[in-house]
Amino acid sequence: MIWARDGTKSREIPGLVFTNGLDRVVGIREWQVEQVASDQIIVRLEPLPGGRFDPAVAEQSLTHGLRVASFPESVGVSVVVVAALRNGASISVVFIDAVIA
Repeated sequence: MIWARDGTKSREIPGLVFTNGLDRVVGIREWQVEQVASDQIIVRLEPLPGGRFDPAVAEQSLTHGLRVASFPESVGVSVVVVAALRNGASISVVFIDAVIA
């Protein structure tokens, strides 16, 4: 689960924000999500062999999904293209601070 600050509380970001956002981008083999702060997320994208895609389009799609899910602009997502994902994991979450209910 990924949690993000929404004002004075934290909310879970639905996994569909990532799945739906990245399904629209052709050329991605695998992806990995890492939470690096309570309001910052990095998404690593591994392209298909010979595949090409625009990382800015992926980032825009993910940001749009966050806004549709009513997360504030302070919740940000960054996209990084990598040759291969660490450990072959599809999703990786690192919690760096406590969840506030």
